[in-house]
Amino acid sequence: MTHAPLTALPRPALAVVLQAVPDGVPDWVSILATVSLAVIAIALIAVGIAITVAALKLIRLLRALRADLAPAVKHLTAVSANAEQITGRLKENVGELSATVSDANRRLREAGAAAEQRLGDLNALAKVVQGEAEHVFVSAAAAARGVRSGARALRGRRRRRAETDFEEELEELLEDETGADDEPAPRRVTRAGRPLRDA
Repeated sequence: MTHAPLTALPRPALAVVLQAVPDGVPDWVSILATVSLAVIAIALIAVGIAITVAALKLIRLLRALRADLAPAVKHLTAVSANAEQITGRLKENVGELSATVSDANRRLREAGAAAEQRLGDLNALAKVVQGEAEHVFVSAAAAARGVRSGARALRGRRRRRAETDFEEELEELLEDETGADDEPAPRRVTRAGRPLRDA
């Protein structure tokens, strides 16, 4: 196997190989080192090219994606602005609702206090009316009792008067029958001094 002399390599590669290979190393090792360096260089170049191609594809993909996402981003921005407006209006509405509820609560408390005052006044009026009604009732009951007592007394007087009249008439009749015509009949007089009517 014949080896190419080291002078056949290009100058920069030869310089690298000569520096990497110490003196006294066989030629095949230097050739193997040269080949391995060339393979590594080619691999690095291939990786660099692959990275460059991938970066270009990624840039194209990002540009396409940006173009595709631009309307979506625009819509998201509009939605965000609308959501901000809605949130502001909602805060205003909640503030108004809170003010309305506070006002209604205040009015309800005032109405409750006024109703309580009116109930107190009505209760006092009812007590006064009840007292007056009791007084009127007691007065009416007393008057009725007095009327009944007076009626009973009058009925008793009438009965007694009727009994007295009856007895007097009976006496007169008895006297008339016994023949006491000689004596004048006594005059009958009521307690008030008025003469009684003959029946």
